[in-house]
Amino acid sequence: MHIILLAGGSGERLWPLSSDKTPKPFLEILEGEDGKRESMLQRVCRLIKKTGAGADVTVSTDREHLGLVRKQLGEDVSVCVEPSRRDTFAAVSLACEYLKCEKCASDGDAVAVCPVDAYADEDFYEAVCGLEREVLKGGDGITLLGIKPDHASGKYGYIVPGGPFGPSDAVEFREKPDETEAEHFVEIGGLWNAGVFAFRLGYMLEKIREKTGFTDYEGLYAGYDGVEKTSFDYAVLEKERNLRVVKFSGVWCDIGSWEDLAHVMPEKTSGNVVMDENCSGSYVLNETGVPILCMGLKNFIVVATENGILIMDTLSEETDGERGGNMKECVEKILDGKKDE
Repeated sequence: MHIILLAGGSGERLWPLSSDKTPKPFLEILEGEDGKRESMLQRVCRLIKKTGAGADVTVSTDREHLGLVRKQLGEDVSVCVEPSRRDTFAAVSLACEYLKCEKCASDGDAVAVCPVDAYADEDFYEAVCGLEREVLKGGDGITLLGIKPDHASGKYGYIVPGGPFGPSDAVEFREKPDETEAEHFVEIGGLWNAGVFAFRLGYMLEKIREKTGFTDYEGLYAGYDGVEKTSFDYAVLEKERNLRVVKFSGVWCDIGSWEDLAHVMPEKTSGNVVMDENCSGSYVLNETGVPILCMGLKNFIVVATENGILIMDTLSEETDGERGGNMKECVEKILDGKKDE
């Protein structure tokens, strides 16, 4: 099985720790098996290697982050390098052409696409590798991996399965509905979209070539800037009539914000930080040369780096514990201001 790992980004969601030069997949802030810190990319590759023996991994990233991929994973992993950032539809398209034209993959081979910014256990990556069976026996179409939700959230896309048990046809796929619609999807058994999907390579190449107008890797690479800048979910999944879904009920958390990351961090403080006995529910990371003293801090995230300082209340009735949802928009204002200086 071929597994395409999507690793890139603009570094806005975990600002000020992440940046355009070091977006979140490359931040070495998770705890590895040996107690050392590892990045999201390193963790996913380690777990796939452990659970999916024989899986062929290709990392999709843009040219600016190729050096980070090589530094963290070495030279043994294949890398499909985007000439520019065009969102996930273009990235997946180029990676599929790369498998076909550069790695000589067969049209009948199973391919799974997997983002690296999720925190999950070994069972999840066993499920990812297990999608090969569903693809090879299911023929044409796309097989999704759906997460059983524990609450309604507008942060995720939703998949409505046609049956309650085992792999089943997907009745509906909806990318990031509003909160009211999300509650409806949860009530009728909808699953969160984990961003993982699998297919036969030949089936997907037909769709890609129809949409892009290119018929090989070299042509697509040369004309990459002309490919529509949109997500794979909007460009393909919402229009796909032949969807199947496999449900996963284990540990999974999409690290899309500081609130998400704080839940999986091994320690509640990092760096020169002192918190008094009245602090609770807070996470403080300090990468500066000066100390941070926190007194009576409840349900806050504080991050201080040379790039800036973030102070964020994580719990409120207005945000339902998801204040980081508009993080990208706020950070863009800061970065645009710096450009004008």
